[in-house]
Amino acid sequence: VNAILQDSQGRIYVGTLGGLDLFQSSASSFSHLPQGQSSHFSLNSKFVNCLLADEQGNIWVGTEKGVINQINIYQKPFMQMQHQVDNPNSLSSSTINSILIDGADFWIGTAEGGLNYYNARNGLYKSYQYNASIPSSVSSDYIAALAKQPNGHLWVGTWGGGLCKLNKNGTFERFSPP
Repeated sequence: VNAILQDSQGRIYVGTLGGLDLFQSSASSFSHLPQGQSSHFSLNSKFVNCLLADEQGNIWVGTEKGVINQINIYQKPFMQMQHQVDNPNSLSSSTINSILIDGADFWIGTAEGGLNYYNARNGLYKSYQYNASIPSSVSSDYIAALAKQPNGHLWVGTWGGGLCKLNKNGTFERFSPP
């Protein structure tokens, strides 16, 4: 089990290396959500890394195959955001490790592609990637966790680069555990 989420209706979603399941507590049983690489009516990958619910009741699923799947239990098809090799206005990597919703916008942590910001109002992406010659860049391109403080600072947990704080001016402060 990589991720567990309870939505506003009390449904329990369980993300694993084998897909996404919906746990029916009343029946103590699971139902498996569909997975298929080319269908917009299913998850794109069975390797689920993270789950997040938004205020509208959508479930956002980050997978190993470079797509964030938006599931609305009442509507189909799934909406998908993904890395597109020839499109600089797309996610920067194929593996989604963490998602944070900030109002109508998204912060997306990837493996190998750093941190992505998606502005839902204008459909534009911005990526923050590690640069060894710039000390104020994010400390690693492997983003594992995201949290936002009420004062607006975004905290970024990395694999191998410690903790970073994204300041409002777009620079990062780096913190390393002892």
